[in-house]
Amino acid sequence: MAGEEFDAGFHATPDLSTDLYGGGNPGQGRWLYGAQLDWSELEQSGHRAMRDDVRRMLAIRKRERAVLAADLDTETGPRLVGVAYESDVPVPVPYLRWMGSTGILVAGNTDAVRDACLKVHIPVERLKSNIFPDEQFRVTDLWNEAGAKFYTALQLQNLALRVRSDRTERGGLCVLKIEPTHP
Repeated sequence: MAGEEFDAGFHATPDLSTDLYGGGNPGQGRWLYGAQLDWSELEQSGHRAMRDDVRRMLAIRKRERAVLAADLDTETGPRLVGVAYESDVPVPVPYLRWMGSTGILVAGNTDAVRDACLKVHIPVERLKSNIFPDEQFRVTDLWNEAGAKFYTALQLQNLALRVRSDRTERGGLCVLKIEPTHP
């Protein structure tokens, strides 16, 4: 309704005033429900990139619903934990969601100018008990649709990540699927 999926600008309906409808200053109101979308904004690369990012988020959520679905298990609590990290720029706390031995790490960068270099300490013990330091995990970059890489449990406890600056193509997020090679 308001164009959040493509970062639409606010465009008041012609008769929306600062007093809602029928007051002074027609076309100058800021009431959300009095907005109209300018679909031609999708012809601009920034708006189109935002829409593509939202589509990518929804596709990841649908494809990985077993891990990312809302967790209503009141006995064990949510399978969601903030991940310890260091970063060269301020970033939101990365988090890990898991189901069974599969986890998804989400790290963000809200800085629109600088990439964020993070070192995350992934709690692999949430994914598998009795882990050996040299045990292998498959890590798939879901956000950039890159192929799988393999890391040891020890490497995942000190994993270096670069999260591109926000408001750039495929920027602002890092979404990694992590699973042991031998569950």
